[in-house]
Amino acid sequence: MLAAVHLSRTASWRQVVLFARQSLLDPHRGSVLGIGWLILLPLIQILIYTLVFSRFMGARMGAIDSPYAYSLYLVPGLLLWGAFTNTVNNMASVYSARAHIIRKLPVDLVRMPAYLPLVEICLWALAMLLFTIFCAAIGHFPTPTWLLLPAICVTTLLMAYGVGLVLAALSLFAPDLRQLTSVVLQLLFWLTPIIYVVDILPPRVAQLLHFHPIYWGISQAQQIVLNGHVARWDYLV
Repeated sequence: MLAAVHLSRTASWRQVVLFARQSLLDPHRGSVLGIGWLILLPLIQILIYTLVFSRFMGARMGAIDSPYAYSLYLVPGLLLWGAFTNTVNNMASVYSARAHIIRKLPVDLVRMPAYLPLVEICLWALAMLLFTIFCAAIGHFPTPTWLLLPAICVTTLLMAYGVGLVLAALSLFAPDLRQLTSVVLQLLFWLTPIIYVVDILPPRVAQLLHFHPIYWGISQAQQIVLNGHVARWDYLV
């Protein structure tokens, strides 16, 4: 019995890895650049954030006197938020999208959607690697606390996975849930200090951020990249 369970779990995780590889590579098959798009797309995104936002907005963040200070604040939050929202949005319709496979093959319905956060972790890691190279090029070198960034990403996507499983089950009975989820996430984005700083919020509104499910990770990622230290260890715990 235990051996059978072990084999079943092994097979289900192999399916997760297979789906993740397909999601990463299949969209680029047949294109001229191929998997080069995995590097080019996040690179263009980072260049837009760093050059357009920093240069034209001329923001200054804290004690860092750098024309790129705003980008050092903006990019970590946007990358983490993008990974979270992509996971939640895609998981909301994962069972209908993979229905042709679920009908034909034995699939673990809990583990199978895990390929979605796995894909987002890979894309986030690639984007952060490019951003780290950019930071080093402008003289903003990573500190040891940057090693906490992958843990923050993984923990955030574990939460996205849990939320997504609930939405995936409910979407079988409510087809419009996918669209509703996108609307809610759009509203939540503007309620999260990602493109603006928390200091501009009224004190009563800022206090509500302690109950924000995503803000803890985004705020710590921003502080780690911008200032090189963890602002709130209790958030990480």
